[in-house]
Amino acid sequence: MTHRETTLRHLWLAGLGLYAKVRRRMDRIVGIEAPEKPEPPVEFVTTHKPAKKVTKYSSASRRAGEHESRRRIAGKGR
Repeated sequence: MTHRETTLRHLWLAGLGLYAKVRRRMDRIVGIEAPEKPEPPVEFVTTHKPAKKVTKYSSASRRAGEHESRRRIAGKGR
C-alpha cells in the first residue's frame, strides 16, 4: 500500500467516524434512543513470553556465535 493510499484510507475512516458521530447526535435530537444494553468491553488476550535464558559463556564467545549464525543465514558456511 502506497503512502497516498494509506492517507486516503485514513481520511476515509476518519470521515466514517465523523459521519457516525453526527448521525448519533441527530438521532438523539430527533428522539431516537440508542439501544439500552451497552456493548460489553473487549477483552484482550496476551500470551506470556518468557525471558531469554542467561548463558554462562563470556561475551566474546557469544559474539562469535552471533557471527557464525550471521554467516549461516547469509549462506556462507565454514
